[in-house]
Amino acid sequence: LPNKGLSHERVLLYQIGAETSALRYFWIKGTLFRQEVDNYIIRQSMPPAVLGRYVNNGDMKKHGLEFQFESLPLWGFTVSGSYTFLH
Repeated sequence: LPNKGLSHERVLLYQIGAETSALRYFWIKGTLFRQEVDNYIIRQSMPPAVLGRYVNNGDMKKHGLEFQFESLPLWGFTVSGSYTFLH
């Protein structure tokens, strides 16, 4: 259902990171970030469940870190992984 009172979201994202391939067998990357959202939009369900509308749900802030790594190929295989922490 239309919502004429819906305002647009405004997002600010701050991010700083570093990466290196100076290690002999691995490439690693780390990033810290903070995201601030004004006029956060969510879908508000209404009976029956297929109906709903989008509404502003205030402001949202989240921050966290990301870590990634990847190995050099060995016998045609690489090992890689990543981890993200959100708060």
